[in-house]
Amino acid sequence: MSKQTMEFIMKDESIKIELLDDDNKAYKVTIISYNNSILKFTSPIKNGKPVKLKKGMEIPIQISAHSCVFSSEIKVVAIAAPFFNKDHSKIIISAELNGDITQKSGKYLTPVPEKSNINIFDQKRDNFRLEVEMEMYYIFILSSAGEEMEDTEPVLATLTDVSAGGMCLISQEQFNSEDQLELYFDILDKSFTVTGLILGASETPEGYKNRIRFINFDEGDEKELASTILRYQQLDK
Repeated sequence: MSKQTMEFIMKDESIKIELLDDDNKAYKVTIISYNNSILKFTSPIKNGKPVKLKKGMEIPIQISAHSCVFSSEIKVVAIAAPFFNKDHSKIIISAELNGDITQKSGKYLTPVPEKSNINIFDQKRDNFRLEVEMEMYYIFILSSAGEEMEDTEPVLATLTDVSAGGMCLISQEQFNSEDQLELYFDILDKSFTVTGLILGASETPEGYKNRIRFINFDEGDEKELASTILRYQQLDK
């Protein structure tokens, strides 16, 4: 993978970078910026003190982003430290990528080349989709006309695929676009409850296949669902 790939990887707001020493011990750093192939980050800390880095030093790194793990190498090009201030967080390291970026784990989706008016694909966690058939439950809570449903019980349905952004389920009940359901499902050892908006449905021999987008999904739960899907995929290999 090229240095341009690094620019794409950096778009993940939850990206984490660790520096590796000779014993393969990892040191977390805080990213300041990434521009023109130069990565700026705070000094790594060991036993409460900054790790001594020198200009020209080549350091292996590990990158966690887009639910994947990558490895590469950087070369320190500059170190900026305030003369009087002893705050370790003020020590800024500048380094350039010194090698290829190699994917170590995870299902990585590469950017789509730009064509006419199509923008470069901006990878999101909800692009990790799990195709699986399992039982789940739903409650019909709000119709497309805005009518709240009352005294409804959980209804059994079949989950056919799921991502952090939505799912498809097969129900015996027919729904309209923009009906809302409360969805209950388990993946591995995790239980999830989320509100879903019906985008459309098609009739199948098994029932009605509903395309659903998750709404009002807590960000923390969304990330947990994405990571659980990835874990399921890895176990299923």
